[in-house]
Amino acid sequence: MFILSMSIGPVERGLPMALRFPEPGAGFWGDLNDAAREALTTAGSLRRYAAGDSIMGEGASTDNVVILWRGFVKVHSRVAVGRQVILAVRGPGDILGEMASVGGGRRCATVTAIGRATGLAVDREPFGALLMRDPHASMVVHRVLIARLLEADRIRLGSGSTSVDQRLAGLLLDFTRRFGEPTAGGGQRIGLALSQKELAACVGGSSRSVARVMGVWRQRGIVATGRQWVVVNSPTDLHRIAGQTARPR
Repeated sequence: MFILSMSIGPVERGLPMALRFPEPGAGFWGDLNDAAREALTTAGSLRRYAAGDSIMGEGASTDNVVILWRGFVKVHSRVAVGRQVILAVRGPGDILGEMASVGGGRRCATVTAIGRATGLAVDREPFGALLMRDPHASMVVHRVLIARLLEADRIRLGSGSTSVDQRLAGLLLDFTRRFGEPTAGGGQRIGLALSQKELAACVGGSSRSVARVMGVWRQRGIVATGRQWVVVNSPTDLHRIAGQTARPR
């Protein structure tokens, strides 16, 4: 396991434990082998982001990738004046900016921190060199690319063939699977600091329609909500609403 310092700039080692924290164990980072992780930690630097900080900007030139170490980010794009579409939410271990880095060109979306976050930034040249010499790392990146293209296809198909209720139920189930934490009452708490407006931007609906649906679900005990958190009490009901088959418990 590699331990990195909480500093901006080159990675430092041997600092007091209070200034260090462990690497993520999931996502792109979790699928790499030790040699690839060592190469990236050597080439990269840790950067800290405050809530609302732009990590990558749509249309900007490509100069690095970022592996999210702590916290969450939203990947979004503006489709009209005052309207944004949230394309994805990423968490610890996920890689950001891989499409532009591998394919060249400019960023196709903006990445913004949801709350405080930390990421390992690696310049495009050493990242590309790693992929050239390490077949396993290259395969992991290609798996990420394929998964995200399939994810984009599912979202595009769903937006034209499902209701806001169905898309919102599917989104909460996805967040529960990826980011949920058990509660004392048996539910799953999703601690993403997303507003109802942002949830609406995730599912291609209006804030009013999302507020209406969440209100109905609260009354039925399917979910509980607070300031920028949701507890899913009945995933079975959400599976039914989404039109999915509930996974065995």
